[in-house]
Amino acid sequence: MLKNYSFLFLFFLQTTLSLPAHAEFSFREKFIEISQKDGDIDKLDFKYLKKIANYDTLSDPEFAKDTIRNLSKYKKRIKLEYTLFNPNNHQQQIIYFTLTRTYSEFEKIAGRNVKEIISNISQRDNLKETIGDSDRCASASMINSYLLLGGSFSNLAKKFNIGSELTYKNVHLLQEKLYNYGNLDKSPGIYSGYKYSSYSDGNIFNIRPSGEITTLAQGAGIKVTPIIGNTLQNINSRKNQVLAFLKNNPISTIQSGVYLDLQTGDISKPRSESEQNHVITIFKYNNDIYFSDSGNVDNGDFNNAKKMSNYELNELVYKTPGIVMGLTRG
Repeated sequence: MLKNYSFLFLFFLQTTLSLPAHAEFSFREKFIEISQKDGDIDKLDFKYLKKIANYDTLSDPEFAKDTIRNLSKYKKRIKLEYTLFNPNNHQQQIIYFTLTRTYSEFEKIAGRNVKEIISNISQRDNLKETIGDSDRCASASMINSYLLLGGSFSNLAKKFNIGSELTYKNVHLLQEKLYNYGNLDKSPGIYSGYKYSSYSDGNIFNIRPSGEITTLAQGAGIKVTPIIGNTLQNINSRKNQVLAFLKNNPISTIQSGVYLDLQTGDISKPRSESEQNHVITIFKYNNDIYFSDSGNVDNGDFNNAKKMSNYELNELVYKTPGIVMGLTRG
């Protein structure tokens, strides 16, 4: 589960030029039209606005220049409130929109390899037809794993009646469909857990997954295997078990439950199983270990997959009360 977080800024823009009678069009009107058509200015919208801001037929070139300069300050997704003041009629207009300069929903996801593709995918989107952005980290992680495990996006998309091209829109729609498929109790988030039996001496056996994560995985054609310590006393110490799983399953990923700070976006080890509110995907690539985090607010910035340090591996995987699952193709 993931809650949205954003920042709100107020800008007061004032134009000083009069509108010449021979002007072909107003940048202000185009800016308002584009920002309000679907509530966001994305990468393609911003590129278009930058282009027309240089036209010599604008009635308000200073306003265009100021607007592009202001929007250019922000590299990450941000919700904005703009107060527009027109000195010609002394009227104010307030508009709201989300600025996402790093991507457009209709673009094909860039990447020379699957790691780069994964690094561009967030669970946040600009689509009005999706409502589960805050809660679908498990499904986003499952789809990332599916791609990392060599799965065909078009095949999985076809199963859920979604377009086969690997665009941001199709990935986000698939995240939503898979989340709804696995969310059996219809409450926010996907429950992930495990069951086991133990001997009188504390040794654990017959470990098996439980919760909605099993349905979610079935929907994606993935097998989930809980990874825990071998005794009740060291149930959260699983380094040897993780390394054994990776060795025995060269084509695999690991999903780990973490705590996401909803204000900063930082992730850390949960203090207890119940504190985990997010999941990340751990995978090997070229002999290094990475993690992908769909909780980052931006798509398309190649920043959602990072190499893990030994400290992060220990805190987020090897020794954590969070739920750790090994994932392989089902």
